[in-house]
Amino acid sequence: QKLRNMKNNNGNIKIVISIFVLILLIIIGIFIVKKNSNKKDVVIKKEPYEYFTLNSSNGKLGIVDKSGNIIVNPEYENIYIPNQSKDVFICYKDEENYSIINKDGNDLFKDIGSVYCISISDTSLDMEKNVLLYEKDEKFGLIDYEGKKITDPIYEEIVSLPNKPGFLRVKKDGLYGVLDSIRKFCN
Repeated sequence: QKLRNMKNNNGNIKIVISIFVLILLIIIGIFIVKKNSNKKDVVIKKEPYEYFTLNSSNGKLGIVDKSGNIIVNPEYENIYIPNQSKDVFICYKDEENYSIINKDGNDLFKDIGSVYCISISDTSLDMEKNVLLYEKDEKFGLIDYEGKKITDPIYEEIVSLPNKPGFLRVKKDGLYGVLDSIRKFCN
């Protein structure tokens, strides 16, 4: 009889403890929900796209702005817009002949030499948003979108780290390093 009563008391104690734990978990859950409901939503502002490629019926490419206004007439074989919020367009007449122009049609970076955009991925057409590559005397340097030289042409190679926008692998005197084009060079 005593053994049966002890088993019943142990069962009752287990039920009471289970109910207590359940109530405690509910109180903690209510506290967490209330705490999180007081947090403000974080809004991430994305860079607005100002310019887009225009495909004409004859297969030529041009540029339109976000309002649909034609900025560059569709007369090019290929066009790159490295940063869709900047009016810097790399326009190819054919595979070798290109010009870099702005929305007013002005030729940019004529005094700098050969200027290129830097691809950040082998699988997409995304380009570095902060810098452009330029070449002089078979060496490479970086410029910003206004044409200001960020580095002298001292590198044997400058490439984007795969799928890491803003980080560039450079090679100088056979040694490799990494440049952070977002924090170190650009405002």
